[in-house]
This record gives sequence, structure tokens and C-alpha cells, in this order.
Amino acid sequence: MYGDVREAVKTLPLRLTNIQLTSDTNEIVVIRDDLLCFGLGTKIRKLQGLLFIQKLTNPILLWGSLHGNFLAAYSFLLPKFGFDTKIFAYARNLQFHSANRILIENNTGFIHYFSSRTELLVALENFKREKSHANWNILPEFGFDESALLGLNQLWSELEVRIPKKKTLFLEIGSGLTFLSALSYFSGTEVTVCATAVGESRESFLGQMPHLQKKIGLSDAKYPKHFILEPLSSKKFGRVNQEEATLVRKIYNEMGIFIEPIYGIKTWQYFLNSKALPENLPKPWVYLHQGGQLNHLDLLLTK
Repeated sequence: MYGDVREAVKTLPLRLTNIQLTSDTNEIVVIRDDLLCFGLGTKIRKLQGLLFIQKLTNPILLWGSLHGNFLAAYSFLLPKFGFDTKIFAYARNLQFHSANRILIENNTGFIHYFSSRTELLVALENFKREKSHANWNILPEFGFDESALLGLNQLWSELEVRIPKKKTLFLEIGSGLTFLSALSYFSGTEVTVCATAVGESRESFLGQMPHLQKKIGLSDAKYPKHFILEPLSSKKFGRVNQEEATLVRKIYNEMGIFIEPIYGIKTWQYFLNSKALPENLPKPWVYLHQGGQLNHLDLLLTK
């Protein structure tokens, strides 16, 4: 029944779209991971390593935000590969139903709800201590696992074939996994990596980098030239202001691409105000659209 889904995940395509900015002479080459399966995007690439390299066994416990892209992607795909999943999910407002939440609830047999991440973590530790749960595979939050590098490296390898040598790769930092993967893969190359810190501040992320590197088995190799930028607009994570919502609609109407408003729009504000970027970034400019737009489709219905 799910053979087509399983085969599609094995061979994820690299789709590129060239976007000419109307307010600038710059052209952006967009990696269209937003076109992968419900816009689940780069999260699917991270899952590739678990599915096809690491010997994952039943049962599986997933945990994280009830409205997050991680739980939406993993809870949708893992059952298609025959895995039994249980979910611990938290949300400040358990009455709110987002598109991601609906996807999660429709594809999971059991969900335990928590009103805060702290409450969830206490329950998770208690779950781990139970002897009857010793055989459970508890996946890390956000899929932050060394196995995810395998799927991401495949993406970077294909990008090097399509757009070889010098370029600037733009993306956003959430958990940091995709960013660290890019730094590692492009070590010793002419690629510049330019990332916008969204999940936390630049200073906070830099402080955690050594720990995060170690967590996924990366060394302190000589990384390529890279920049970590702070958002130009609101730094309140998860909140979309009117300026950002208007810009999302403007980009969609003028360029035909839907940039989600939590992460992606922070980078596109730099594209449309390129003087705020570091100087002399090598071209072409390549942007990784990591998907995640499912929760925000209503923005396109609002004028």
C-alpha cells in the first residue's frame, strides 16, 4: 500500500528554481525541499539515514512540539515503513489545532499530551526508567542524530554536481543540524555558508556549537567561510508580525514561491535588503528552502 511512499523517500529529488529578485539584480537559486511531501521538506532527508542506514526497530517513541515540523514529518512517514510510534507532545495551548497537529494525530495510535516541555521531559525520564520500556527506540528531539547527516550529505553531494565550486549557501538555523552538516560537508571548499539564527540568538547558538558538534560526531575541522546572522525583524520565535506576513504574500504573488514565516522569511528579508548582508558573498547565491509551510497556508488566504 505504501510502496510508492517508501520508494520516493529513498530517492529524494533535488529541484532547483531560479528566482530573480524584483528589487535587486541578485538571482537566487532555490533548493525546493518545500515541494517534498506536504512541505515536510528537509526533515525527510534527515529521516533517510535512520530508515536506510541505521537498523531502526520497533517500537519508537517520538517527542517534541505538538505543532512542530519534526513530529509532523516523522509521525507521518515512520508508520509507512511499518513502525509503531508513540508520541509525547507538548503545547502551551492544547486547545489549538494546527495543520501539523492534525497530521500528527491522524497518523499516530497513541499521543500523550503535556502543557509544557518541562512537564514532558519529566515524564520522558520516568518512561526511560521503566524496565518494560528498555527495548523502545527513543528518537532525539528534532531528529538531532548522527544518522541524519547521511541524508543531508546526499543533498550536498547532488548540489555540488548541479552547482559546482564557488557559491554561497543560505539557510536558517533551527536545531542547528542542517547548518552543522553543511559546515562539515563543505569543509575545505570554496563554498560560503550564510545562516540566519532563528531558533535562538547567534551568541546562544555559538555557545552550544561544540556540544552540538560532539553530539553528532563532528570534529572541529577547518570549516568553510561562514556567517551567522541575526534576524532583521522580530526575534520573538514563533510569532509572525504584520510586516512578515505581508512579505510572505508579496513573495508568493510576485515570484510564485511560498516562504514560511517563522524561519524562511528571516533570510528573504536579507535578500530584499542585500546591503545588510556581509560584503562580497560569492555567487551564485543558493537558498535551501527547508519546507515547513503546512501550518501557515492560511496566510495566502488573507489579504
